Amino acid sequence: MEMFVLQKTINFIEKIIIPLNKIAGFIPAILLFIMMLLTSSDVIGRYFIQPITDTYEITELLLALVVFWGLGYAQIYKEHIVIDVFVKKLNERLQAIISTVINGSGVIFLIILFQQTLTFAERNNSVTTGQLQLPLSNFIIISGIGLLFFILAFFLDFMKSLQKVVSKKDVS
Repeated sequence: MEMFVLQKTINFIEKIIIPLNKIAGFIPAILLFIMMLLTSSDVIGRYFIQPITDTYEITELLLALVVFWGLGYAQIYKEHIVIDVFVKKLNERLQAIISTVINGSGVIFLIILFQQTLTFAERNNSVTTGQLQLPLSNFIIISGIGLLFFILAFFLDFMKSLQKVVSKKDVS
């Protein structure tokens, strides 16, 4: 009965988190395209017309968004670097236990990081960028939203690894 409830919970969470992170994964692609256009236009403009002012600052801000909004997408597709030389040699049950501990620790760490990100944004509420005078806290909060998607993807992995620990057989 417990396994049935756990499986239903995982299925429900998957229906929300996976599409959400897939959609969120398009944002870094769009931002990278914008950064490419902006940088290319600046270089071309520098030689022919007039360079775009503050390209470096805009690119810097967009790059932070690219990183944070891409984390959840990469987690869903298991694109992060994993060093599992020793863990692969263990039996499936021990692998699941280690995975549960790592994913659970990751969720806790990321929640603390998210809370600190919001605190940092609040503390820097009046700080603006150097040239364009854009409020820095807005970019920090938007980055934090991307971090929240990463937390949700990590939580899904935690639930799946927990399911493997409590089950008698390997569940994918």
